[in-house]
Amino acid sequence: MRRLTLFLTLFLTLFPCLAACTAPSPTPPPRPTTPSTSFPTPALPSEASSPAPLPVSPEPRQSTATPQPKTKLVLITAGGAQAEITLATLHRAEEDFGWEVSLVQDTAPASVETAAQSGAAIIVIDEPLLAQSAQTIAGSYPQTYFIALQSGAGDVPPNMLALGAPRYDQTGFLAGMMAGFMTKNKFVAVIGDPNTPDGLKYINGFIHGARYTCPKCRIETIPVTDDTEADVQQVIIYANSGADVFFAAAGTPAEVIAKIAETGEWVIGSGEDVYATVFENGTKPGADQVITSVYLDPDAALYTALAAFHNGSPLTGNQALSAANGAVGIAPYRISEEIFTALDKHDVETALSRLADRSLDTGVDPVTGEEK
Repeated sequence: MRRLTLFLTLFLTLFPCLAACTAPSPTPPPRPTTPSTSFPTPALPSEASSPAPLPVSPEPRQSTATPQPKTKLVLITAGGAQAEITLATLHRAEEDFGWEVSLVQDTAPASVETAAQSGAAIIVIDEPLLAQSAQTIAGSYPQTYFIALQSGAGDVPPNMLALGAPRYDQTGFLAGMMAGFMTKNKFVAVIGDPNTPDGLKYINGFIHGARYTCPKCRIETIPVTDDTEADVQQVIIYANSGADVFFAAAGTPAEVIAKIAETGEWVIGSGEDVYATVFENGTKPGADQVITSVYLDPDAALYTALAAFHNGSPLTGNQALSAANGAVGIAPYRISEEIFTALDKHDVETALSRLADRSLDTGVDPVTGEEK
């Protein structure tokens, strides 16, 4: 018994916390909770929200296409002031259509063939004496387009356009319309040469145009002669008789035109802008009596032909210089709209459009100038 007691005493001495360690400990009281600010855990980026990868530019391809050569256009001319105007028209086409223009000042027939052999797509001949040679040469170069200005040629090859036979009757007709609108005395006059077809075109065209707008007007013709002083006296006689509007057809001397204005009558010029030439852009006395001028513009018809070629519909054959191809022009009006009204101008422009689409006829033979 004594040994048992000693054993227990020794055991408790060596292991004093055995009972306490094995006994259940009381549950600690709950900690008081305090409100806290919470932040959501950021979500990992998904594929949908990930930024798209930058596009990779493809390597530029090197073009293997061969540049197309420019359309080559050659003007053959003897030179002069008119040739400069024609060349300016060709340079306009060069800029508008991307062509290449060159000038040949050589009127020998061989120059036309040389231009064709050089690969020219278009050859413009601004020399009447070369028109016949160009007709023969054109037949041997069917891929080249030939345009002959101031040409009176007969039959032409299918790859050629001959611009000629000017419709002076159309310019005269428009001048007659203006005179019919302007006259207060119902008395107008035309100055021209009745002995030539071109003179007759002007005269008879004017007569028909004046009848168109002033059926009751008195219309007189003053034949132009080689005696300028005599022509001036005729103008004075008709002005004193009551003629208050005069049409000076192309070829009328400047002195005669100036005398019309000096007498205080109205002037319509032709062939050129007489306000700019005879009256030096308004600096000479009488310029305020100019209504306008009507004229033919061959270069306007030329540009029309070049534009048609560019559009794939080249004009061919013999064509007159006319309203149909834009060759009939009207210079700026030099008169107040209170006298020559906007309605008058509109009617003239309408007549010009109708002459162009052939719904209006001048009543004059376009070749002989005789009344139909």
